[in-house]
Amino acid sequence: MALIHISKDPPKQTAAAFVYNTQLVAKTKTIPGHTWNPIEKNWSFPNTGKTMERILEIDTSVSTRNISRIRSPLNNLDLKKRRGNKNNH
Repeated sequence: MALIHISKDPPKQTAAAFVYNTQLVAKTKTIPGHTWNPIEKNWSFPNTGKTMERILEIDTSVSTRNISRIRSPLNNLDLKKRRGNKNNH
């Protein structure tokens, strides 16, 4: 199973990053418009309707469950506790 990180940055591109694996690289190169970014160490693709589908076909064990949900460390803050204590800045 490969862990593939997917993002849409810049907005007109879809980026995918994963630990180097010759089979994954070979499959990634079959996606039209693929580009390797050596500085960011990720693959980028034009953001088309089929791009995400093709990325997910790279490894059938990729989970799509949390792709659209962005998590932030701020989600774990308990703001109710902080509101009652005026000494916190």
